[in-house]
Amino acid sequence: MTGEISIRWAEPADYPLALRIWQKVYGADIFPEERMTPLAFHRFVIGLVGEVPGFAAIACDYPTFWRGNVVPCAGIGAVATLPEFRGGGVGQQMMDGVVGLCQEAGYEISSLYGFRELFYRKSGYEACGWRWQIKCPVDQLPKVG
Repeated sequence: MTGEISIRWAEPADYPLALRIWQKVYGADIFPEERMTPLAFHRFVIGLVGEVPGFAAIACDYPTFWRGNVVPCAGIGAVATLPEFRGGGVGQQMMDGVVGLCQEAGYEISSLYGFRELFYRKSGYEACGWRWQIKCPVDQLPKVG
């Protein structure tokens, strides 16, 4: 599918569209119907390819303290591109659009947990901190329900 790519802050009529994208990408157990309405400190983002919804994300108000000052920060999460739009640069353009939306909204910085660091690095994010990897033989893992 091709078409003009656009991204915007979601309106209430867009919330079911965003939820369907998250359910398809992450699963309905992770994004049940109750998550259709953003929390007071969330804003949903919806991305369209032509007229077709293909991308969704959440921006959370995440004030950050730096040198005694509060810096407006957006915590970006639940970034999801439908499988049919992957591999052609749509997700990258959408992510760049999220950065632009956040800047226009007055956020001075944004942060996220970059599961695929290279993808987010292309939109200006950089990894920081430490990544820990703990290995354990399967037979020594605790049994959980």
